[in-house]
Amino acid sequence: MSFLEIVGLIGDLLSLIGLGFGLPLYFVGALLHAADKKMIPTEVVTTGDTDASPLLRWYASGDFYERPMRTIERDYFKEQEYCVGYVKPRHPETMRLEPPRQSTRIFRVLGTTLVVIGWTPPHRSTS
Repeated sequence: MSFLEIVGLIGDLLSLIGLGFGLPLYFVGALLHAADKKMIPTEVVTTGDTDASPLLRWYASGDFYERPMRTIERDYFKEQEYCVGYVKPRHPETMRLEPPRQSTRIFRVLGTTLVVIGWTPPHRSTS
């Protein structure tokens, strides 16, 4: 085998790996991006300890919304009564306290990079 044949074989292998891993990573990133897209920050306040779980209240799209606080959300309100939450303008009744995910961008960039690496045209042997 000559040097050029070995380089061509390595290129074909990178092409298979790039497309095999890049396309799923990109689609996962695209789905996460679609879920996180256009989330706007809003101020969320607690209404105090009414019973076992306090209520969260926020203002979005011209109306007030509220729901019970989940146990995993208590960490966001340590020694304070308000926090920044994120809502979608089309569905302001659903709110989350987690900021937009950085993994979305990582999946999309890594997937795009692997797809570009894997998108090599087939080489032609001149034997």
